[in-house]
Amino acid sequence: MPKTMLVTGGAGWIGSHVVHHLLAEGNRVVVLTRPKTDLWRLTDVLADVRIIRCDLNDQAAVATELAAVPPQVCFHLAWPASHATYLDTPENIGALQATLALATTMSRLGCERFLGTGTCLEYDSTVGLLSEDTPVGPDSLYARAKLACWLLLERLNETMPVVWARLFYQFGPMENDRRLVPMIVRALQRSEPALLTGGDQVRDFLHVADVAAALVAVSGSVAAGVVNVGSGRPITVAAVAARIAEVFGRPDLIKLGVRAYAERDPMFICAKIERLKATGWRPQLTFERGITETVEWWMAHGRAAA
Repeated sequence: MPKTMLVTGGAGWIGSHVVHHLLAEGNRVVVLTRPKTDLWRLTDVLADVRIIRCDLNDQAAVATELAAVPPQVCFHLAWPASHATYLDTPENIGALQATLALATTMSRLGCERFLGTGTCLEYDSTVGLLSEDTPVGPDSLYARAKLACWLLLERLNETMPVVWARLFYQFGPMENDRRLVPMIVRALQRSEPALLTGGDQVRDFLHVADVAAALVAVSGSVAAGVVNVGSGRPITVAAVAARIAEVFGRPDLIKLGVRAYAERDPMFICAKIERLKATGWRPQLTFERGITETVEWWMAHGRAAA
C-alpha cells in the first residue's frame, strides 16, 4: 500500500532525485520547501506531488501544515547548502534547531520513520576507510552541527525510529555548477581549460540517482543509527577529471596543479558501506557510465543549477 512520504528540501538537488524515486515506487509524496525556492528540478512531476511552501524555522506553521497530511516517513534533506559558505555559516545552528523541532513534530504525529542526512565530514578523516564506527572529528561548523544533530536525534529512537545517513560525495544531472564535476564539464563545454589542484585528493563518488535509491532503501529497511551512503570506491580528483576529458575527447584541457589545495581539504575520504549493502541496495550506474550521462545532461540542458 502506498505511503505518504515527506521530503524536506525536495526541490533541491539530492531531494529532487529522492522525490522522483519515491514517485516511481508509487508513493504519495509531500515536498516541504522554502517559500521562494525555484521548483525547476521538479517540473516534470509537479502534478504528482503536494508542495508545502514553508520555512522550517517557522515551527508552528510547519506543525500545522504537516498535521494535515500527515507523513508516515520523513526524508529530511533541507539544510543550508550555499557552495561558498555552507561550512561556516551560522545558518547551520538554525538548521540544527529546525531539524530537532521537525523531528519532534514528526514523532508527535506518529511518523513511522525519520531519515536524517549527515555528512562524511563528521568523521576523523585521517584514519583511512571510514566505517560507521570510525571516531568522529568534525572541523567545521557544518560538520559539528550535523554531528550534534545526530547525537540529539538518537534520543528520539524510543518514540520514533531514526536513521542517520552520512552522505559522501555525489555527482550527476542538475547539480550546482560551482561544484567539481559540473565545473569541469562546463569548462570543457566552452573549450576552456579546467584549472584544478594537483588532483591527488581521494574521494568516494556516487551518482545522485544511486544516492537517492540508497536513501529510499535505507528508509525501508531495518537499518538503525548511522549508515554510510557512498560507493565504497576510492577515486582521485585527477581520475574524475580524466574521465570527463575522455568523454569530451579533450584531455589537453585538464590543467592539474594550477590551483592550491584548500586548507581544510582532506586528502582521503572513502566509505565502508557494508551496512548500506545489507539493505539490499546496489548501485545501478558505474562511475564511468554516470559521468557519461552527466556530461550528456549538461550538453542537453546547459543551464546553471542553483
